[in-house]
Amino acid sequence: MSPSADAGTGKAPWFLITKDMMARTSPNFLAAKWTAQGPEMVYKGAVLNGTGKQTAHWAQVVAGGSRVWVLLENTRPV
Repeated sequence: MSPSADAGTGKAPWFLITKDMMARTSPNFLAAKWTAQGPEMVYKGAVLNGTGKQTAHWAQVVAGGSRVWVLLENTRPV
């Protein structure tokens, strides 16, 4: 998923991705989102809308029209 603003759900917060990472289907390291082309990535510089779901280490965001989980240490709020 390339850097861009994604319309998302309209809920705060927004997250700036600060490091390339694999998108996750659930909030854990073992749940990488795979496509026919390989792992789905969220790239540094993307600004993504959160869904309001968050754990101590993960946030759910809308990226490329899908709800995916990203590691909070690779983001910062905007």
